[in-house]
Amino acid sequence: MDFALSEDNLVLQQSARTFLEKEISLGRVLVPGATVADADYDRNWTKIAAMGWPGLVVDEAFGGLGLSCIDLAMILGEMGRTLAPSPFLGTLFGAWAVQKGGSQEQKERLLPQVAAGTAKLALAVAESNGATDGPGREAVARKQGGAGYLITGVRSFVIDAAGADWLVVAAAEEGTAHRAFFLVDAKQAAVQADPLPWRDVTRQVCDVRFRNAVAEPLPRCGRGCAIASCSPWRPRMPRAPSACSK
Repeated sequence: MDFALSEDNLVLQQSARTFLEKEISLGRVLVPGATVADADYDRNWTKIAAMGWPGLVVDEAFGGLGLSCIDLAMILGEMGRTLAPSPFLGTLFGAWAVQKGGSQEQKERLLPQVAAGTAKLALAVAESNGATDGPGREAVARKQGGAGYLITGVRSFVIDAAGADWLVVAAAEEGTAHRAFFLVDAKQAAVQADPLPWRDVTRQVCDVRFRNAVAEPLPRCGRGCAIASCSPWRPRMPRAPSACSK
């Protein structure tokens, strides 16, 4: 069995390296006292979106490129090598969650925007102790009339939440021990993202507070679903991207 990278993989890796070395600068954060506010997140995102990278693993049916996790690894490896500050990771994790657990309508509404680089997402699953499994009692979803919910509580260590347009939030259903996942408009007044004083100033990490935030469930990921497994990342614990399957 041949485990070598293909020529296409290597070309993608080299093109990513060339782009990042030319277009992404860490000059503003390599000075004493620099914070993530100096990391040029928005400007870098505009450049990255123009490369089509937000749509790498979005299905072609929703305007993405539908590439493999190996292709994605070529891009992420170079972004890690250059410490490129951008909301790419948060959007990637959120898009994976919507693609895995969202309804057809939710996918059609959000994924084309992700692929075009016009919508940014984040995945909010961690407790204040960093745990991403379990019922998630620090955020609670209360059912309203129809299919709506209101979420109150906190999600911790949320990558790229401050600039996100939408959040995928893990919350305990009120009155049960079950965790479910919800899509939340991050721009509503009931959502507050507070950047943390993270040691890595190239990465935007937040605590997110919800005060009766309007939410819609991800119907293909109901009670007890481990949707966090659709991303290769857990707070404080990197892991291999083994669950990239759709």
